[in-house]
Amino acid sequence: MQRRNLNASILLMALMSTYCVAQEPTLERLRAQLNSGDATGVVDHVRRSIGARTVSVDELLIGTEAAITAARFVDARGMSDMAIAAAPTDPRTHTLSGHTLFAMAEDAGSKARGGGSFIRATYADAALAYGNARAHGGAAYDLLCWESDARFRAEEFESALKLLLKADEQQPGTLAVDKLRGEVLLAQGQFAAALSALDGARGRHPGSEEIALMSLRAALGTGSRDGAVQVLLQVVPHLPERPEIFRVFIGAFEAERPDTFLVQTLEKVRAVVPPDRDAVFLWFSAAVDEAALRNEAALRGFEAYLGRRPNAPEGEFKRGSVLIALGRLGEAKECLLKAHAAGSLDETALVAALRGLVGAHVAKRQFAEALSTQELALALSSNDLDALNLGVLQLQAGEPELALATYRGLVAREDLDLASHARAWNYLGLALRGQGDLSAAEAAFRESLRILESGGDARENLAALLLAKGDEAGALREGKAVLAEAPSRARAAYLCMLAQHRWLARGGR
Repeated sequence: MQRRNLNASILLMALMSTYCVAQEPTLERLRAQLNSGDATGVVDHVRRSIGARTVSVDELLIGTEAAITAARFVDARGMSDMAIAAAPTDPRTHTLSGHTLFAMAEDAGSKARGGGSFIRATYADAALAYGNARAHGGAAYDLLCWESDARFRAEEFESALKLLLKADEQQPGTLAVDKLRGEVLLAQGQFAAALSALDGARGRHPGSEEIALMSLRAALGTGSRDGAVQVLLQVVPHLPERPEIFRVFIGAFEAERPDTFLVQTLEKVRAVVPPDRDAVFLWFSAAVDEAALRNEAALRGFEAYLGRRPNAPEGEFKRGSVLIALGRLGEAKECLLKAHAAGSLDETALVAALRGLVGAHVAKRQFAEALSTQELALALSSNDLDALNLGVLQLQAGEPELALATYRGLVAREDLDLASHARAWNYLGLALRGQGDLSAAEAAFRESLRILESGGDARENLAALLLAKGDEAGALREGKAVLAEAPSRARAAYLCMLAQHRWLARGGR
């Protein structure tokens, strides 16, 4: 159970308080100050009242609330303790103490401060405070919910379940209690019991995504495929546009090959999805086909999705990805550009798709198309490897001068990491050798190795260049250095063999 309504609960409690007439203006002013967002100012005011020994219980309570809001937990703890000392039978003081301890435990958990036992103990202390508030006549249902939540987080599961039964007696069948009961049972691994409890909860709260997801996880946890399918078919008509419902179920079976069970289940789901709300279903059904390389079926599915949500960037993106797999590269690029134009797509995913499109063009030896696509990927990418690959494609596209300019720009940069800097010098050496400038190429390879001595590619390239220049001893030395680091490198072994037996190279001609 999330504590999203903690401040609202404190506010309600404060508004229900009976203030002394002389204190009302001050309290109203502090409440307005807190509501305006100045929690720190409220805490500082209450601290001054404490110092002046004029502070009231109500001021301590609002100060505690403000300190929780401002994450000033030392102040919150001190003020709540003072409030309890001043009014030990007032349930509000104990409730605020519980809220303080709960917030402290949440904060420690989110920042990984303290061990698990410390955090659990703090939640347990919060539960005790809520119990004390209840004993002094506080609102039973709310306090039971808070206390059971704290016991759950303290991993006192049986106590949490007993408290939830009492909360159910106060207000039967509430969403908050049903959700927390499901969480507790799932945390214990009691999947069958959780499923049984959540069956009733689904009937009471058919539109709750959290109840639906817990039901699916419980059914999957029992290992019953039929049970999981039954839950899926029950929840989808109420929540057909919630992606997480499909994601949880499909994720449990998507690795199966063949995916017959998953496909058959989706056929059953198709029958219960409202036809005017089937976009999410179409998306996931197409994604299942794509994962199984049923690309024609996947393309039809994503096109149907776009029929429901025209020009949706995610739909254009997936359509483009499938078109790459089908070899329809020009259409694929158009789709990816449409997806990018929408401006709401994850650029990391888009760059990855563009790289795939580049690879598909290279496989077809369409180097000009690959180069233009790589330029687009580089414009969107912060990965230096994309700049290095641009140079490779410029060479393949017959643009050696552009490639040399690209690599010279890279080696001049001071912000590259060592590996990328060394790789850029190595690529520059290859481009220079291709132009016939062996001396400059050798210098580039050696600079790459100066930056990163373990660079096997650069050392092999240097060995090959030395061999071409007639320096068999130098080539053998560099080749052996590579093999000392990586004995399985076949190219280095071949270069060493050539350096020792030059007639092999002549015989090959």
